[in-house]
Amino acid sequence: MSQFTTTNVINETSSKLTYHDYNKTRSNLPFQIALYVNLWLFPVWLLITVVNLDAKYNNLTNVYKLLTIAIFLILSIFESLKLYLGYLGNLTGKVM
Repeated sequence: MSQFTTTNVINETSSKLTYHDYNKTRSNLPFQIALYVNLWLFPVWLLITVVNLDAKYNNLTNVYKLLTIAIFLILSIFESLKLYLGYLGNLTGKVM
């Protein structure tokens, strides 16, 4: 009867295991840290901007009121999308 050594069992078992590359993700840690800090600073920026707009809104002309509100809304939407897509792209980036 043949002897079963631990090396034979380990070698036979490890040769049957397969590792697939499609399970790997490629995320960037400095980018993730920057996104995390930006996620905490975005509400602070939003609050400061709203308070500033409220303080200066009455002194603006009608054209500047419209432009200021439009630019503020566009920047807020783009910043939210940037944070969401940054997290989505960085944490789910698959290695092909």
